[in-house]
Amino acid sequence: MKDSAIGASFIGYITLGLWLLIRPMICNLIGPACLVIDLIVVFCSAPTVLGFSSELLIHIGLKAPAAMQKLCYTNALLATQLAVQIDKIALIIPGNCFAYNSNARKVMLGSLFTLLEQKQKAKQILTSTAKELKAKNVQSSMKDLSNCLMFLSELSQAEGNYKEARSYAEQSLATLKKYASDKISEGAMLTDLCATYMKQGLLEESIKIGRDAVACFDMTDDGQNQLQAIAYNNLSLAYSDIGDYVEALNCSRRALKLKLAASNNKPNLSVAIAHVNVSNHLLLLERFEDALIEAKVAVQILDTQGFGESLIRATALQNLGHSYLGMGNLVEAKTNLLKGAAGKVKFMVQKDPEWAQLNLDLGRLYAALGEKNNADSYFGKAVSSGEKLLGTKHPKLAYIYRQYAKYLDNTHRSSQAEILRSKAKEIEDGRAKLKAALE
Repeated sequence: MKDSAIGASFIGYITLGLWLLIRPMICNLIGPACLVIDLIVVFCSAPTVLGFSSELLIHIGLKAPAAMQKLCYTNALLATQLAVQIDKIALIIPGNCFAYNSNARKVMLGSLFTLLEQKQKAKQILTSTAKELKAKNVQSSMKDLSNCLMFLSELSQAEGNYKEARSYAEQSLATLKKYASDKISEGAMLTDLCATYMKQGLLEESIKIGRDAVACFDMTDDGQNQLQAIAYNNLSLAYSDIGDYVEALNCSRRALKLKLAASNNKPNLSVAIAHVNVSNHLLLLERFEDALIEAKVAVQILDTQGFGESLIRATALQNLGHSYLGMGNLVEAKTNLLKGAAGKVKFMVQKDPEWAQLNLDLGRLYAALGEKNNADSYFGKAVSSGEKLLGTKHPKLAYIYRQYAKYLDNTHRSSQAEILRSKAKEIEDGRAKLKAALE
């Protein structure tokens, strides 16, 4: 940022500070006029002060329990809304330095509506802001445009619109690379792009982008632990998608370590998510006792922090159930898997590929319980949802085929099992050829 930009971003504080310094002297000379000047100074300084207050509240909220988090976000929203309204009046004067960062405050407003689960309002604000910034095409606003597109990408991904999410993420990254060389921002964009590529089954691309993302953060100092952790987490999921569970576990443990450092080893939502992801990869490695420990820690954090109703808690319960199932404790397995499934039905979008894993876990549960009709139904759903949501060449589908084949062998349907194993081998051979060609 140029010196002039730095000065402009602090103009509200500078003005307020100078006025407080000279106010006693001015009041001695023209007392009544001080009230008028007070109003003018407060009006001019308010957007800067309110914007900073909102950022501080967001930072506090990210590490806070659920009730405190909502309070922080709500107050941040009110402060930002007021700042944006004042900006509208200030912008009547072209080039008004007191309206500097007005675009960033609009983007922040959209992000706050997202945090408060008011996604329609968020999308309206962010879409109109992106359109406005594109029309202006001013270089100083391009970072704000890039951030705006990033948030739109996250919203689209949460809705299950993965192609739209990819488009926004690629636009965001292209804008950032064209106008700025900020490695932290670039890493954030690449992290989002890694996630959208995964959801679309673009596995090699997701691995490459994920590696580039962590490289961006690894170039910076240790002050970006939270963002760096998300980058490592997404890379872990990308490795999991291609079946490299050991590397996936390594990356997820690195993410957990970074999140603990970011929170000073205090439990919060972000740390709980990291424990859930570690347990995911341990389950795929069939290390059920270790996975159980991680899932239990996650559930405990989520409950004590007030996140009892959430998608991540549903996933943690699913992992608990899967762990118990692997250890042969069918009572606990059924209790937790069914609770997790209920949470997924409530919170997970229909286009999310994770439906395949949930159906697979339920199929294995009912197979262990000897409930053949339910087991057949859920294994069938696992295959159909996997083929529909993952694509017919995805490595996770090969994993589902092999798990289903084990069940078919155990229920004396070896010919059907062999068909599924052949399909799995075809996927795995295709992936091996593609990997060799890329190398």
